[in-house]
Amino acid sequence: MLMAERLKAQFARIGLFSVAQDALDKLDIGGHCSFFGSSRELGPGVVFGATNEIRKAWLVARDIAIALGTVGHVTMLRRTQAGPFDLSQSISLDKLADLAKARLLDGAVLPLIAGLDDIPALPVTPEEAKLLRFGQKLDRTLATPGLVLATDAGRPVALVEAGTDGLTVVRGFNI
Repeated sequence: MLMAERLKAQFARIGLFSVAQDALDKLDIGGHCSFFGSSRELGPGVVFGATNEIRKAWLVARDIAIALGTVGHVTMLRRTQAGPFDLSQSISLDKLADLAKARLLDGAVLPLIAGLDDIPALPVTPEEAKLLRFGQKLDRTLATPGLVLATDAGRPVALVEAGTDGLTVVRGFNI
C-alpha cells in the first residue's frame, strides 16, 4: 500500500483536507501520484508506463473517490509526455499553423527519426527497402525478435516486426 502512504503524505502536505486513514488504506492504484488544486478541486497527476491505456486515468479518479467515500469525475486530462517528448518541446497548434503558412516548419518540427530513437535500427538494402515500402514481408530473421526500424542509408523506411517467419511491416513511411 505504498501508494496510499504517498497519497496521505500529499494530502497532509498541501493541507486541502484531512482524509480518513482507513479510506486511503483501501486505495491501491499503482503509478506515481502528485496533487494540485484548491479547496474545491483536487487534481491527481498520475504517471503511467507506456503500456497502460489512457482509460486508467478515469479508473484512478474513480478509485480515489471510492476510497474517500464520495464521487468524482475527470474534468481535464492532459498528456504531458509521449515517448521521448515532453511539454518543454511542444508548440501550440496556432503557432504550428502560423509556421506552416510562413513555410518555416523545418526549424520547428523535429524529424521522424527523433520519435523513433529508442527503437533499434536495422539497415536494409535498397531492394529490401522497396519491398518494405510496398508492405511486403522480408524473408529475413534476426537474432532477437521484436520491433525494429528498417533504414535505407540512414533514412527510415518502415517499422517492422522481426519474428521467426521474417520481417513484417507494422508501419511504413512515405518520406
